[in-house]
Amino acid sequence: MSYYQDYEQYEQTGKARGRFALIAFILIVVIGIVMVYAYILKSDKAEPSLPQSGADAQSLPGESDAMAAALQARERITGETMDRILAAPDSPVRRAAATAGPSVVGVSNKIQWFNRQGNIDSVEQGSGSGIILSQDGYVVTNYHVIDGAQEVSVYLAGGEELPCEVVGYDSQTDIALLKITDDSRTYPAAAIGDSSKVEVGQLAIAIGNPLGRELEGTVTCGVISAVNRELTLSDGRKMTLLQTDAAISSGNSGGALINASGEVIGINTLKASGSSSSAAVEGIGFAIPMQTVLPIVEEIKQTGTVTRPGLAVSGQDMTASLAAYYHVPEGMYIAQVDETQGAGKAGVRAGDIITHVDDVRIESFQEMKQYLAQNHQIGDTVTLTVYRDETKQTLSFEVVLVGITG
Repeated sequence: MSYYQDYEQYEQTGKARGRFALIAFILIVVIGIVMVYAYILKSDKAEPSLPQSGADAQSLPGESDAMAAALQARERITGETMDRILAAPDSPVRRAAATAGPSVVGVSNKIQWFNRQGNIDSVEQGSGSGIILSQDGYVVTNYHVIDGAQEVSVYLAGGEELPCEVVGYDSQTDIALLKITDDSRTYPAAAIGDSSKVEVGQLAIAIGNPLGRELEGTVTCGVISAVNRELTLSDGRKMTLLQTDAAISSGNSGGALINASGEVIGINTLKASGSSSSAAVEGIGFAIPMQTVLPIVEEIKQTGTVTRPGLAVSGQDMTASLAAYYHVPEGMYIAQVDETQGAGKAGVRAGDIITHVDDVRIESFQEMKQYLAQNHQIGDTVTLTVYRDETKQTLSFEVVLVGITG
């Protein structure tokens, strides 16, 4: 056999061996993949389970604290309750809404006018929401919901409308108290929560009637975004409110802001609206805390009004522009005084400008009312600093505060 024949035979034998080795390698890889895949399928189909309870489980050697905790949980949770937890049909929002929902009512603000036949008709000029506070039919809402009404009614969950009387209101805190006139039955009163214990991040659920009766009982949810939020309103009033990102729309005013237990923690009262140059304003709503509402409601219930310390004067704001025009200081311009009491009795005259109360700078009527309400009681004595344009003098008076309603 020549060299070339031996080499050709060797080359053919080598090629055959190479092909066999390649086939064997491919088979091994395929078998390995099949075995791994089968193992994975078996693992996926295995149902997760807690360790078995009872004597057998307790006798397991080397049981850890975590295992013991799992066993105790297994004892407490039956298969039925576990299925319910996993399915989660009864969320905290649903439970809370079911608890508080029947206590939230619609409030209708009506005026009267003559129709074409010459008869008097009651026509709704606005609407909002309210909360039933007691089984005998007392309802709290916002004052701005019933402001200007000649007739007020509420409609219960389900649509039944009932006439109400306005017991009283407090425009300073935007709170009004109504009473359903039908005393023949009881009403579903809301559970009241402690708003002083509310914390940022807690669940907040708003219930009300946005945009009127068509959307009555609307539930929205979010969180408490801030507590003790100090706001100065367009009319100069300052309010301390709860802030939430739960959606609040027109018609929600007077409705309930509730916690996860279905307890009312605030009365929805306003929202930030409009837009800035960079972005639209969304998710900023405010509610009056119930710890603010309840004393006001109780005083209205007892007396029909709210009485605060005051000076027994009336007037208007001496704004910066007016002050510059008349060359006088900013403050509260006195238009009328009652000379028998308060500031008038102490010597303050019409035309004077109050600039300070107890050395606190006063630039508006609302600032003065707010300061007196927060820092003094009826009968207290305060020091007024006034500017008298007639003589270009700055004078000081000791004034005994009197009770002022409204």
